[in-house]
Amino acid sequence: MRTILLTIEYDGDQFFGFQRQTNKHTVQSEIESVFSDIYKTKTTLRYAGRTDRGVHAKQQIIACHDSGDIPLTKLHQMLNKALKGVYVLSVEEVEMGFDPRRQAIKRQYEYWCYFGQKHVFLDRFMWHRKEVPIEQIRQHMQSILGVHDFSYLSKYNPQVISTKRDIVNVDVKVSKYNILDFKGESVVLSFESNSFLHHMVRKMVGLVWSVAEGQLSKDEFEDIINVRKRHHFQMAPPQGLYLNRIWYDEGAREFNNEK
Repeated sequence: MRTILLTIEYDGDQFFGFQRQTNKHTVQSEIESVFSDIYKTKTTLRYAGRTDRGVHAKQQIIACHDSGDIPLTKLHQMLNKALKGVYVLSVEEVEMGFDPRRQAIKRQYEYWCYFGQKHVFLDRFMWHRKEVPIEQIRQHMQSILGVHDFSYLSKYNPQVISTKRDIVNVDVKVSKYNILDFKGESVVLSFESNSFLHHMVRKMVGLVWSVAEGQLSKDEFEDIINVRKRHHFQMAPPQGLYLNRIWYDEGAREFNNEK
């Protein structure tokens, strides 16, 4: 028996989210099904975090137990040959008991937007927005830094004990894209924290864009950030959101998580 860790990426548009659901095709069910076909026995995954329907991952960490009969290199090849919509970046053996969710110390999400001509192909992976001054975006992103009560910027969940979270880093990057002969400018908003609430990143992105585009005033933005008063704004759609990176304490793992 051994514990193996998989670093994977996936196209969230092909799945009803990450977590297993009855009669739904999810990332977890896809991977567990392939493992079961390989080993002829049920396999249950542990994972670093759940993603909603339509949300992508450039680096998701999952772990499970196997018999150890198949060499890791061959197992890597077998998985990528069988999986649909999921690509395994690496397969490694880690210490017994490794928990990819509880041992993660920080997570980073990215949200991709694009300007200019709208294209149906790009809409699968980015959110089309009208161009606004990037300095406005950066200014509003800085207001999100630090510890806040995100009850106005998350989906209500009675099982959540506290809606306070610490955003330890934010960033705004502007770049040119050239995809399928479509060319233009994109902006990537990134957020880092130990943990995120349900819909939290998509609501933060929606809020930032709403005030930058003039749909919300600066006072209304402050009302929401400081949990004073609710104001309506559009939550960003799932297709522009990516689970981008997960950090682990060096003493808690035996694999290279650098990207």
